[in-house]
Amino acid sequence: MQKYRRPVLHSKLSDYLAKKQDDVDRTDRRLSIQEEWKRACSTKSMRRIRRTLSLAAGPDERCMYCHDSQAVTIEHYYPKSKYEDRAFDWNNFLAICSSCNVMKGDELLLGDDGQGMMINPLDVDPWEYIEYSVETDHYTARWWTAEEEDPKGRETLDVLSKRLEHQAVMTRRRKVRVRLQGYVSSFLRDENAQAGSGNIQSLIDQIVEDDTFGLCDWFFFHEGSEAQPFCSLKLRHGHVWAKVIAAIKSSRRDYGITPTEQILLQV
Repeated sequence: MQKYRRPVLHSKLSDYLAKKQDDVDRTDRRLSIQEEWKRACSTKSMRRIRRTLSLAAGPDERCMYCHDSQAVTIEHYYPKSKYEDRAFDWNNFLAICSSCNVMKGDELLLGDDGQGMMINPLDVDPWEYIEYSVETDHYTARWWTAEEEDPKGRETLDVLSKRLEHQAVMTRRRKVRVRLQGYVSSFLRDENAQAGSGNIQSLIDQIVEDDTFGLCDWFFFHEGSEAQPFCSLKLRHGHVWAKVIAAIKSSRRDYGITPTEQILLQV
């Protein structure tokens, strides 16, 4: 998983959502929320909204939860069946795959503060609540003490475990982890790596191209940086480490920032 940036929605599309929400909020409306949503999804405006949202997930438009399948569904973080006042709220939308959509369903556990307990990767950094095991390739909730497991991390993994721990998904995640380790190990084996700008750029290009499953975040921005061979790169080639981090950040800067005029012309 990784933190995403919610793009700014074009004013025309924001106005469309506001109008649809007004229709839902009317006490004399004739259609159910499901019917209202189904009707809206058939419009060009909603398809453009979905397109804007999916672009925020990166160039491959992968699911914001599992990172494995295409983000084909607008998911309501707060389920529209129970929170009709958020049915057309742009800030309540996520881009996820159909499998994660089924796993999440229409339930959302609330905390004592009334906020949802599942991780919303458009609002928070998932790695603040979960960890990744290099040995097993499993996600686990963070443990703040020997007896206190992070509740948001635990709830997210409980809801999505069948998808996140699916053998095929784990195999693909493992392959990405092995490739990232391989890129760095190969660089470190080259005695001339520190002086060779071509080698440095090649390393950066390989890592950025394999920035999937949120593993770059774990290995370069969180505790994964203490695992080998990443910690050796950071200690022995600090300037290279800094360039890799800058390149990862730069590659994501344009996620979802397709010119809004182009979005209106699409679909």
